[in-house]
Amino acid sequence: MKGIITKILVLVLIASLFGCSGSGNMNKESDPYEGVTVSADINTGKNKAGNTVYDLVCTIANDSDRELMYVKFCIHFLDKDGNELFAFTPAWKGEDHPLKKGETATYEVAFQDEQEAEKISIEVLEIKDTSEVKPLHVPQKGEYLYEALNNEHINNIKNERPTAIHIVIDHMGAQEIADVTDEETLDALISEFVKIKIADETNEFVTDNYNGVGFEFADGSQYYMSLNLNNLETSINGNMHMYELENFGPFWKLCNELADYPED
Repeated sequence: MKGIITKILVLVLIASLFGCSGSGNMNKESDPYEGVTVSADINTGKNKAGNTVYDLVCTIANDSDRELMYVKFCIHFLDKDGNELFAFTPAWKGEDHPLKKGETATYEVAFQDEQEAEKISIEVLEIKDTSEVKPLHVPQKGEYLYEALNNEHINNIKNERPTAIHIVIDHMGAQEIADVTDEETLDALISEFVKIKIADETNEFVTDNYNGVGFEFADGSQYYMSLNLNNLETSINGNMHMYELENFGPFWKLCNELADYPED
């Protein structure tokens, strides 16, 4: 049986597992929802603050004839009498590969809560298939950036020059900007842009450096490339990825030369 693994960090609730002591285990499977079930293997422990740490491995199983791209489910955490203490509602999101009949996907998350549950119950709330959510390409190390992004205009940028490129360089909220429309400068930017490659995926995040480059095309369509400092930020059907970029320096140097603070 094939499997897909999705690892999610919940930044608001995430707990450090250092200093945890003791462990428990709770297992539960949801009732079928159009042939889709979710089971959870949950290990628990205590951290130094005395809160309960929950480490979940949820398995989504598809026994339906639909090729799934999205499964939203709710895990109810209960006391020994079956009263709900709190609930957690995650969603598994397919990226480039739908969950087909007979396949499973794994969703992992860890978080902490002051309350200690004795039982859980799971219900599947919503599913979407490939007719509702299309598989998207996930950038791979070594690909050219313009070929890796999920936009046909960007993919064809060597033959289809944008009519404008909009640059945003963020300095803790203060922004340098440039709106480039002349052909010579557009050609210079594109010449450097098409040399950029996808490098390693990273989890390093820098605050107050929310940069970006927007591309506008003749048909009126626009594509905005988000950058965290110098790293690409991209969403693949709702799952965020961040990549370091190779050969990015010359392009970004030119962007910095063009951008300036707006006049008051």
